[in-house]
Amino acid sequence: MPSSELVAEDLVVLSSGVRVPANGRIIESRGLLVDESALTGESLPV
Repeated sequence: MPSSELVAEDLVVLSSGVRVPANGRIIESRGLLVDESALTGESLPV
């Protein structure tokens, strides 16, 4: 589903390697790792 079709309160199930389509709230995770280097401008993933 394109992120343009998401609305508030939608539940999105993510799998390994996918990009987060919109701002959201994590309600459950198992072994979650996030590469936020694109947001922070850092040269290496943290």
